[in-house]
Amino acid sequence: MLKIIRKDFLYKSLLLNPYRYGKLPTVQLSPIVSSSRAYSKRPITDAREDAPSFKKIFLIGIVGTVIFVAAARSLDKNQPKTSYSAEEYEQVMKGLRRRVTLFKPGELEVIFVPTGDLASVQKYYKKDLEKMKYIEPKEIVNLYRNRTDGKYQALLEDIWEMYADDSVNNLPPGLLVSLLESYMKETCQIGDKVVITNFPRTMKDAIKFESEVSVITNIIIPRNEADSDICRYYDTVSKVKRV
Repeated sequence: MLKIIRKDFLYKSLLLNPYRYGKLPTVQLSPIVSSSRAYSKRPITDAREDAPSFKKIFLIGIVGTVIFVAAARSLDKNQPKTSYSAEEYEQVMKGLRRRVTLFKPGELEVIFVPTGDLASVQKYYKKDLEKMKYIEPKEIVNLYRNRTDGKYQALLEDIWEMYADDSVNNLPPGLLVSLLESYMKETCQIGDKVVITNFPRTMKDAIKFESEVSVITNIIIPRNEADSDICRYYDTVSKVKRV
């Protein structure tokens, strides 16, 4: 009975003053670890951040369209222009008049005969046949090819070795007009009437000639070629004579 009272007394004393009989032993509890294996997880992001928004797709579409249109226009500008409306022709001629040509308008009477048919010239210029100067591009090419001191001699000789009599049809763009300009500068005078046969061969040659050498008076073309680009080019300013 005495032991029970003593134990009860000690128990109450410990509750009231736990350090009375010395420091009690401490018990360290280990953290509870889940028996399941811990896996590293990738942070979850909003799927909307990864997927392109409708606005971005729309902007990309617009940019792509602009680039395509610009590229198409660039290609279109690089295409050789072979036909002109009346308004376009007038714009071209205004541009030519602003440039300095070898002969001013009215100083020469120049007639183009693209077919080389001199009989057609007789129909319109019968009285002036003896006074006219005739220029054949093929002869001009050979003339400058045989000039050893000419600046085009080496080039023309190389072309001759490759194409022989067909050299005139295989000249670099613009060279034939440059040769005609040089020849007319040497041989033509103000007031001359000049017939150039088998010319122009292309629209570019026609425009280059009138921008650098002289504005023409007429071009004689067969009726069966009335629909050609060169004929329509000059028909807008009433310079075409048909045979």
